[in-house]
Amino acid sequence: MTVSTLQCIRDAVFRKKEVELFLGLPRESTKVLAKRIPMTTSYIYNQVRLFRDRGLINFEKVGRSNRITYTEKGLKIALLLEGIIDCAENGKCK
Repeated sequence: MTVSTLQCIRDAVFRKKEVELFLGLPRESTKVLAKRIPMTTSYIYNQVRLFRDRGLINFEKVGRSNRITYTEKGLKIALLLEGIIDCAENGKCK
């Protein structure tokens, strides 16, 4: 399969913005993600709530803000998604 074919499959199977949001959560704030990924903050908060309800992320209270971390299940999924994206972009599939 060519790289463009893999990218088409990735985009068809996964919702690109939601995957980008899920992978960016532990590293960036929701406000930064809202600017980088063209999504409204209310939609991002709804997605974050959905990820939390499905047991993929946790909230840790740090001062007045919440820090988002992956659960064990969420970390496994994040690693798999990163592998799929790497495969689609670089053509290096394991």
